[in-house]
Amino acid sequence: MRRNLLGLLGVVLLTVSLAAPSANADTTTVTPKITLVAADDLTYDRQTTTVTGTVTELMPDGTTGGPLAGLPVQILCSNACTGDTVTTDEAGHFTVPVTARWWQMSVSASIHATETVASAEAQLDLFPHSDVRITASADSSVVSAASPTSTFSGRLEYLSDDHSWKPLPDRKIQISQPGPPSVSATTTTSADGSFSKTVTLSPSSVTQQVSVLWRPATTEDTTFFKSPMVFVDIHPGFSPAIGRLSGSLSSSGTVSLAGTVTGATLRVPVTIEYSRDGSTGWTDVTTVETLGTFTSKFTAPAVPAYYRAEIVAHGYDGAISGFVKLDKTVTSISAFGVTVDPAGTLNVRANVSPSNLTVPVRIEYSADGKTGWKTAKSGTVTGGFSTSLKAPLAMAYYRAEIVAAPYYKGSTSRVLKVGRAPTRITGLKVSTTRVKKGSYFTITGVLQKYSSGWKALTGQRVSIVYHVKGGTALHLYGSVLTGTGGRFTAKIKATREAYWMPRYPGGTAYYATSPSTYIHVALR
Repeated sequence: MRRNLLGLLGVVLLTVSLAAPSANADTTTVTPKITLVAADDLTYDRQTTTVTGTVTELMPDGTTGGPLAGLPVQILCSNACTGDTVTTDEAGHFTVPVTARWWQMSVSASIHATETVASAEAQLDLFPHSDVRITASADSSVVSAASPTSTFSGRLEYLSDDHSWKPLPDRKIQISQPGPPSVSATTTTSADGSFSKTVTLSPSSVTQQVSVLWRPATTEDTTFFKSPMVFVDIHPGFSPAIGRLSGSLSSSGTVSLAGTVTGATLRVPVTIEYSRDGSTGWTDVTTVETLGTFTSKFTAPAVPAYYRAEIVAHGYDGAISGFVKLDKTVTSISAFGVTVDPAGTLNVRANVSPSNLTVPVRIEYSADGKTGWKTAKSGTVTGGFSTSLKAPLAMAYYRAEIVAAPYYKGSTSRVLKVGRAPTRITGLKVSTTRVKKGSYFTITGVLQKYSSGWKALTGQRVSIVYHVKGGTALHLYGSVLTGTGGRFTAKIKATREAYWMPRYPGGTAYYATSPSTYIHVALR
């Protein structure tokens, strides 16, 4: 319940006028409590605020009672407002307008004790503040006696109430080099907060930090901002060199260059250049920054071409490397070998150089080794290969070929003649197809080779194989030797019904062969 202290006093006076107070009468004393709150933080964008005070009754048990209205409150300010006396309204409130005038301020409120009201005090400290930042860089981070100037550029900004960085124009920026001898220069920010100043620096043998500083000078600036400062490293001049430049050109046209920069004390830009003749028309390809070794990869702008690396003088001395010439990679095929087994399977192997080059390779064959070359197999290889394929001809000439491409030269292996003579078994006969168990039957035939016509093949082993009726597993019965005219005779003891076949497994110069069908011999 709101209490009006003036009304309470009137009641007391009225009581006094009606009767003399008893010696044991109680006097009621109200204990006030003052609470101060600022409506907003003080910033560069918002330089005024309102401090609201609330006066309530502090109950004996420590709890907060109702508001105290009509109570005079003495206001004292430190760098914030003028002193004044205000009176609480019906809600126990009072307000004090505050304008920021210094980076630290206070508002205090006090109530003087009376017969019915105890004294009370409260203080609110205010700290006006806005974040500020300065950025700076130098167009040349290296100075020397021959090139002592560098242009410092940057921007001075503060963080506004909408959380964006906004410019601080018309502020003096100080640029200082410690030396010895020391160097100092000033410049002023423009409307967008930017600044730029060319300064003649003092060359040094060691890296120095040049400070870029803004000191708030006006009362307004010192109220809201602290002094920001950044440092820009300035390095002494040096004489770099570029050595050990090397390069390669891949089969896909990628140039890989590598080199080493010596004599530098900081990272420097290295420009890769190319020329078609190695003396004129040098053109930039790409730029890398390095302190030591560097590598660069890019698509070849021309083939052939000459490449070099250059450091352009910039406070430090310039340097140019020697050049490397990159032409189509020369390829070669060595250790080319081809064999064919009796079953007609070719085994081909070879080495391809350079060993790190990935290229497509074709295996080709020709009947005469001169014309009509055809591709038997192709694939992409790196360094070497080994592969198998079916022989396209009984006897043929073989070679491996790398076809020329835009970034490498083609090459061809040696030519090898590889093959075997075709063979066949003809005149195949069996003495009987029904035989008594335990008795014998014979299989005869003629083994021939082809050499400008079919001719007898003598002195060769012919294997006799069979599988029993109802089965598929082959078994070797034995072998016979071909005699005059390539004829062979196999005498076989019948133990079960089976399917028989003579097979020639092939020889050093001959392909294997066998009839197309089995001979069925049954038991009776």
